[in-house]
Amino acid sequence: MIRINLLPFRQTRKKENIRRQISIFVLSIILVCCLMSGVYYYLANQVSELEMKKQNVTVQLEAKKREAKEAGEIEEFLKALNKKLEVIDTLERNRKEPVKLFALMTETVIAKRMWFTNLELKGKNVTIDGYAMDNKTVADFMKRLEQTKIFVGVDLKSLVNEKLPEVESIKKFKVACVKIN
Repeated sequence: MIRINLLPFRQTRKKENIRRQISIFVLSIILVCCLMSGVYYYLANQVSELEMKKQNVTVQLEAKKREAKEAGEIEEFLKALNKKLEVIDTLERNRKEPVKLFALMTETVIAKRMWFTNLELKGKNVTIDGYAMDNKTVADFMKRLEQTKIFVGVDLKSLVNEKLPEVESIKKFKVACVKIN
């Protein structure tokens, strides 16, 4: 016996299958769109956080640059100040030097037999110009300079006879030596 089905089951099944496939397709598209929008918002949030961090780092960098510039200016000021302090220290150490040298010269000069016209101190080199009554006075003065143990290399540069109106014959001398300390 043959059975004939007059109800359209196949067509309804086909339609049902097509509807199911379309709904699965639509749902999968909706799901993909939801996932993509979620990923987009997540990445957008990360980008905005990174931009804020970048701005904060830029602000901090500018602050550090200002601090470095101020530190550089302070360092230059300190260098200049240290140079000035070194000059002051040098001047303070050397301010008594000429006084000591003059005191030493008054001890070594032969009284009423000689006098100085020029005393020059350049670094450690000392040059003494003056007049003496005779050659022996100049020689005695040079020996006294050597005996002080402050001068080395006492050397007579020149000894010239001169005539002055009040004195008949006088010796003009120039002595050079090196100061030890």
